[in-house]
Amino acid sequence: MPRVLRRLLRRSRNAGARSAAGAGARRSAHKERAIAVKATRSTERLMHARHPARAILARSRAPASATLPVTLLLLIVAAAGGCRRDMQDAPRYDPYEASTFFKDGRASRHLVPGTIARGQLHENVAYYTGKSGDVFVDALPMPLTRAVLDRGHERYDIYCSPCHDRAGTGGGMIVQRGYKPPPSFHEARLRAKPLGYFFDVTTNGFGVMPRYAPQVPPDDRWAIAAYVRALQLSQHATIADVPEDQRATLGSAPVTAPGASGAGGRENVQQPIGGERTAGGGESAPTGGDRAPGGEAPPEPSHGD
Repeated sequence: MPRVLRRLLRRSRNAGARSAAGAGARRSAHKERAIAVKATRSTERLMHARHPARAILARSRAPASATLPVTLLLLIVAAAGGCRRDMQDAPRYDPYEASTFFKDGRASRHLVPGTIARGQLHENVAYYTGKSGDVFVDALPMPLTRAVLDRGHERYDIYCSPCHDRAGTGGGMIVQRGYKPPPSFHEARLRAKPLGYFFDVTTNGFGVMPRYAPQVPPDDRWAIAAYVRALQLSQHATIADVPEDQRATLGSAPVTAPGASGAGGRENVQQPIGGERTAGGGESAPTGGDRAPGGEAPPEPSHGD
């Protein structure tokens, strides 16, 4: 065989061996890369489960083209979390707070002219103001019942008695502790005032007295006014104020003076309406112009021997 042919044959054999070895090397490299990728993914999952921050840092080391979508997603999530606002941090203005949005610098705004808030359509002016025009009304806008007086009594004791006391004389506990004393409801000036006046004062306040409209609804304010009138009558009632069919019951329970016994004791006397018990146990003369039937003051008790 010529030398040239032998050389060509040797070269072809060497080339075949090299190609076979290269293919095997390529297969081995491919398997190694697949194993490495699986190991990397397993490591990332483990790191994400145990240390999320480290997993994100490890992913950031990958090529920019592969991490760009993940980075954008993380930025969007972070921005959405930063925009979250709790209810206690809601954007709002407190009453009387300043504002740069409005020209007058006030955050509190007046109602738009001509608008009425829900439940604030007060068509019955006398019921909500106690006035008919500019004159106070002197009649309840509801039937006067025992339930109304009981409700007024309850509300009066809660809101009014701390200053006016429970009898309406103006000597409540707050006054005893230094607050300016209010006038007595039993003054002639206030006894002549109509019911609408007391409703108006309860609604809007007067002098150092604050308004009670936010705490006391209109029905209860009228009930309080009715009870104030009952207090005034209780301290200045006369026999003429008692219905005729009930006057007889006033003399059915005579009051015996202390120490009276048998015929030699003190005579029984009738208890006058509005009278006060004296320190000795007897009855004083009626106050506020009270008179016994016939217009005369009740007789003084006589003493036996």
